[in-house]
Amino acid sequence: MAIFIASDFHCKYQKVAWMDSTDGELHIADVHHQDVNEVAGFYRQFPAGSILGMETSGYSHWFEELVVGLGLELRIGNSQVIAGKRPRRQKNDQLDAEHMLCMLLENRFPSIWRPTPENREKRVLIRQRCRLVKMRTQLINALRALVYNHNLHLKRGQLSKKRRQQIADLAMSPILDQQRREMLGLIEQLDVSVKAKEAQIEQWARQDEAAARLLTIPGVGACTALTAVLILGPVGRFPTAKKVVSYIGLACSEHSTNNGYQKRRYGQISKQGNKLLRWLLTEASGTAIRTDVQRKRYYARLKYRKDWRVAKTAVARKILVCIYVLLRDGIDYPEFLRRGPSFGMPAETAGRK
Repeated sequence: MAIFIASDFHCKYQKVAWMDSTDGELHIADVHHQDVNEVAGFYRQFPAGSILGMETSGYSHWFEELVVGLGLELRIGNSQVIAGKRPRRQKNDQLDAEHMLCMLLENRFPSIWRPTPENREKRVLIRQRCRLVKMRTQLINALRALVYNHNLHLKRGQLSKKRRQQIADLAMSPILDQQRREMLGLIEQLDVSVKAKEAQIEQWARQDEAAARLLTIPGVGACTALTAVLILGPVGRFPTAKKVVSYIGLACSEHSTNNGYQKRRYGQISKQGNKLLRWLLTEASGTAIRTDVQRKRYYARLKYRKDWRVAKTAVARKILVCIYVLLRDGIDYPEFLRRGPSFGMPAETAGRK
């Protein structure tokens, strides 16, 4: 006997459809989230080992931990695939729950990889660090625009102690002086918070064997390495490097027809993937271009042909492919270069017998 449960999960409530494989009777119920004990009491009626399917959601972490603790087998489904297989145009919560239940019964539910709670907590810290870095950059740019009007020109990047003292010594009106002091104070607070989070992230990256190998790649720091390990998870679920590139959203979009007779038409990158890792890879590509000769040559060649933005994105894609190969084969960057061409796109049979 097996019981299949489908939950159309929302922030405040969920529509649940379930069926017992022995009698085939369909049951529908509304479960509200005001009281967690009531939600737990509802799911306690199902025996351990019952299969629960639901779509991906950004507010269901507490619910996932609850049902797993009750002994239910949780399956998270790809929401886009589930929506694409909907047989009718009508859409409501009950139809969605029945549709997912039907997919579970027919063994065609598009299950995806589910990260662990520890993985999620580390992602939260990394996202907070990146959020604070962006806030600090906005404040620095605003402060730079303020001092430009007082004939003090600053280079791009972080502000050194000497530059901050020069900014503090500028003669300004009372209103502008107050604005300057507030921005300098906020930047100092953000510096302290960002450094504390970066220290924690670097400690995690050094302790993780896979992330430590990624640190050997030019331009890849602790934050990018750890994020790649957390986001990609077990890389065995990706058969090729193209699947990883598409998963992160760095693959080119395409609008082609009659490919046998006409040239394939590619556009910008799809951006249908993890935004955090894609942004970190783009930042890592800038560091790699400055520190690695091969990356710099590739960037300059592509920049001459197309555009610097396209070239920088292409370098980010190269770094992602390198990350995938290192995680897949369990090697470091020097071994990666030894196996394939000097730039780092290894041949399939290079270095293998």
